[in-house]
This record gives sequence, structure tokens and C-alpha cells, in this order.
Amino acid sequence: MRFATRSRALALLAPALLIVTACGENLGPEETLTLPSTAALDGYVYVGSTSHANANGGGPVIGDLDAISTDRRVRQFYSFDLSTLPADAEIQSATLRLNQADVTPGAYTELGNVLVDHVDYGASLDIPDYDAAALSANIGTLSTNQTEEYKTLVVTSAVQADKGANRTRSQFRIRFTTDGNNDGTNDYARFTDQEGSTPGIDNLPQLVIVYRRPQ
Repeated sequence: MRFATRSRALALLAPALLIVTACGENLGPEETLTLPSTAALDGYVYVGSTSHANANGGGPVIGDLDAISTDRRVRQFYSFDLSTLPADAEIQSATLRLNQADVTPGAYTELGNVLVDHVDYGASLDIPDYDAAALSANIGTLSTNQTEEYKTLVVTSAVQADKGANRTRSQFRIRFTTDGNNDGTNDYARFTDQEGSTPGIDNLPQLVIVYRRPQ
């Protein structure tokens, strides 16, 4: 009797299981969308004896500018517009690609590695964004050395979360493990912004999304 009851239950569940399986497998081929950062929203914020936010070119860096002002610490920000990502896209992977264009000697030795925070600073870059609470802090290490090249980090979970929450942008904050050391000298790395405000202007910021769509 128990066997017959269990068989009937499985028979009732079978159509639902088939539907779930079909939906999970009925996806088209992988497609790739390479997004540029938004020039009006990528930039830097410095704090210290004075504070400033700049989303219009200038001199973007992360680290410290102690030779300019006592304990001046800087972080960079990047924003990517998700509006061209199809609404039914199922994100398979997302990779952040940022070009390290310039590094002072010893910056990595003194300040550590370059880390990435997943943030939501909205439609403007402001001074409080420097240390505003992240959606997810330290989602990965972007760079561990001073080689001037594209640095990459897989940020799939962050972009999936943005899409799931109906956010119109994916935004990231980059920083050293230690923001500064107040030693009177500049210790920084400089990553290219969308305005090309650093050396290597052809190596602009990118968010590369691989996705599939239901068929």
C-alpha cells in the first residue's frame, strides 16, 4: 500500500518536474555584452584635511596623496549602465576589467592589494560615497602587483544581484587594503576612467557580461 501511494505521488509530481527541467535547459546560445563605464559617474573621492568628489576626469587614483595634503586618502568609482541588458537575460558570468595605468614605487608594498566593493551610489558621485556602506564589501581582489595592464575580477554575483533587485546600474568602488599611511609621500595606483584621464587611454573600463535567453 505504501508503495502504491508513493508511486501515485511521484506520478503527480512528474509533470511539474518535466516543466522545471525543460525551463532550466531551454536557453539559447551564450551572448556577450561589453559595457563601457558611464563617464559622468566614474571618478574618485578623496578625504582628509579636505574632501572632494570628482566624476569629470581630473586625476583619478587610489591610495594616498600625502605629499599634497596631510593624510589625503583616495578611492575610485565605476558605474555601468545595465539598460541594454535584455530583460530576460540569464547572466552566466560578469567580469570587471580595469586598466592599471600608473603606479608609484612601493604602493603595493606599503598599502597592500587592490580590493573591490560592490556599491550603489546612484545617479551622482558624492563625498559620503568614499566610505558609504557597501552592498557587499571586498567582493574580490582586482590586483596584487604594479604591472600596468588590464586587471580583471569576476563579479557575476554582484551583477546578478543588481539585475534581481531591478537596479539600473552595476557600481563598484576600488581601494587598497590600507587607504594610506600618512608618511608625507604619495602612494597610489591610477586606474583609467571612461574619460581616458590617465595613460593608456585606449584601455577604457569594461564590464563584460555573458548571458543566455530563454527560447
